[in-house]
Amino acid sequence: ISVMILVDRGDVSLEEPVTTYIPAFSMPLDARYRDITVRMLLNHASGLPGNDSRGAVTVAPFPGYAAQMMHGLQYQRLKHDPGLFSAYNNDGFTMVANLVKAVTGQDYQDFVCENILTPLGMNASRFHTVPLPDGSYARAYSGDTRLEQYYLNVYSSGGLFTTPEELSRLAVLFINNGAYGSSRILTTRSVAAMAQDQRLGSFNPVPFEENRFGLGWDTVAEPGLWAAGFTAWQKTGDMSGYYGANIAVLPNEKLGVVVMGASNQFASKHAVKISERILLRALVEKGRLAAM
Repeated sequence: ISVMILVDRGDVSLEEPVTTYIPAFSMPLDARYRDITVRMLLNHASGLPGNDSRGAVTVAPFPGYAAQMMHGLQYQRLKHDPGLFSAYNNDGFTMVANLVKAVTGQDYQDFVCENILTPLGMNASRFHTVPLPDGSYARAYSGDTRLEQYYLNVYSSGGLFTTPEELSRLAVLFINNGAYGSSRILTTRSVAAMAQDQRLGSFNPVPFEENRFGLGWDTVAEPGLWAAGFTAWQKTGDMSGYYGANIAVLPNEKLGVVVMGASNQFASKHAVKISERILLRALVEKGRLAAM
């Protein structure tokens, strides 16, 4: 959403090389990095190594994670030619934080707060940059043992603390083609661009609906709904062992769902199953599906 806001403003082009906007981005050991476009950061086709774990999860906030990750790329090579195929890649999303910073001068989390969270009234939502007071969030447990509060510092690919109700406002945003109430966050064109299947035309010998990537979306053909004949866009998230979440939108049916869980190895795969069941039952209630 952050990138598409910049596209709508004319500040960024999806087809432009990332180096156009971030001159400091360099991979001296692999000249192919110059061919990575902004689009490839969002559709997992960049070829970047994948998931830099240094400082990703810590016992104290580490807001410098994205800058550190980009610096570390100086000593690495790409996994494949940019654009060849898409494989889920958190490093691409992390580079979005550096892109936003380079283009706007704002830290990613501040840009998101000003341009997304505040207009949507998501006042309880925040990135984990400071300790959260006891009683203000769902503590995670392993069995009966309460787990310590850890920090997920990969802000542009995770790490947003929010409520199911507030996250559902993003579902409404997409159902309404980029608007929420009187606030327009995205153009209709950008919402449609995000929902285009990014794997068409790329190396994809075994198509798999769960990874039919959009721009940001994990899939624009959620398997459980796709099997029933409905189009659904989906994004999952995990902090392994602590939290799992899913947001799914059926744009043509004006339906959406958010499922979150904490503790005892609850993961996004469980949230997906619950989401599918809720949406399928809603379709039965609407008379759009004969039976669940």
